[in-house]
Amino acid sequence: AYTLVPAFRTVKDADTCRAWAFVRSMTLALFVFFGLLALAGALFPDQAALVLAPGLHAAPQVLNTASAFMVMCLLSLPPVSGAAVNSAALMAEGCFRPPAYASAVFNATVILSAGAAFVLFGSGNSRAACMLCGGAIAAGAVQWGYQAYFLKRRGFTLAGPVACRAPGFIRAMRLWPGSGLAVSGHQINLIIAAFLASFLAEGAISSLYFAERLAFLALGIIGAPMGLAVLSDLAALAASLNG
Repeated sequence: AYTLVPAFRTVKDADTCRAWAFVRSMTLALFVFFGLLALAGALFPDQAALVLAPGLHAAPQVLNTASAFMVMCLLSLPPVSGAAVNSAALMAEGCFRPPAYASAVFNATVILSAGAAFVLFGSGNSRAACMLCGGAIAAGAVQWGYQAYFLKRRGFTLAGPVACRAPGFIRAMRLWPGSGLAVSGHQINLIIAAFLASFLAEGAISSLYFAERLAFLALGIIGAPMGLAVLSDLAALAASLNG
């Protein structure tokens, strides 16, 4: 979302209709990209799991379980990408509250699904894990719909023209890989850590994940909201300077 705010703000300052077409185009492009990524994971689940955690090759049963759940979780990527685009548009519009609460909406849905899975199936049941994966997919859709509601109040509808050949969209797509990589340092570190943890004892990856969630609690409460609040103003300043 952070990488799309300046691009949307630049287009919005020029033409509102073009800005909404930009949102539709970016939503479509990312939905297709992550949809194909999910399809690739479904076609080659074990290979995809080994790319992320090669140490699992020594535990075939764990590998099969991990790859099956990974395929299910990959299905959450397309709706989450739609939510990210909506979040960028809302932030560029100066509407910070819905994007700030979007993660809470996602996490609340996942927590509710986990609670329901425990009540229905108990712990240690594979059906409970499947229900939790389904909760992640549902959480992505709920997060997307939650922000789409607020964006619709500002005049946006998903049905409408797209502009995949517009200069602003092409420029944003060219900049997206580099800018996305620039703000993904933490995620890259986490992937590398999980890569190394896969060679340790069973459960090391899960322990690492929960420890990371706890360590970054303060950053999520303080740092992320500050970033959300300041990014729109910085994007407006950059657009005025470029103009």
